[in-house]
Amino acid sequence: MAFKDLREMLQPETLPLPIGGITYHINQCSAEDWLWMHARGEQLDVALRTGRYNDPAEGEGTSQAEFYQRTLGEHFGKMVADGVSSQELMIASYTAFFWHLGNREYAEQIWAAVGAAPKALTATTAEVNEFLAQQNRAARRAKPATPRATSASRATKTTRASSARTGAAPRGTKSSTTGR
Repeated sequence: MAFKDLREMLQPETLPLPIGGITYHINQCSAEDWLWMHARGEQLDVALRTGRYNDPAEGEGTSQAEFYQRTLGEHFGKMVADGVSSQELMIASYTAFFWHLGNREYAEQIWAAVGAAPKALTATTAEVNEFLAQQNRAARRAKPATPRATSASRATKTTRASSARTGAAPRGTKSSTTGR
């Protein structure tokens, strides 16, 4: 079987972001930009959880402009030229960031939060741990019950089948010496 060109088979997906009556169709990012974003995923998650929305690319020599350019691609310049606000640009960048990393649901939460971190992002460590524990409990309860071995079922049940083990005659037989 010959492989077809992958680009011919893939349907190019875009992320439509409507801002001020204009819909910006964010294209899928390059592999280089995806790797760059993937490397900063944890850093950004911490920034969002701590409410530092204005510092998306803090550290590692990354500027906000670079973050916006990598997440929005060619639309960064268009958005600036169209006069979108800094908050709109920031929300669009965060939304695109998570979409590029394959988490459309998370991206939609960012978009719907309109500048405030969704509850999932602002949860404390204790809240996250409790949530994960609840999910774990629910998953265990959803599984079909498997029979557990009890001490009674673990014990091997043996019966004396013959007198060979003890050397005594089976019950109900008469002794040759006593006749009883």
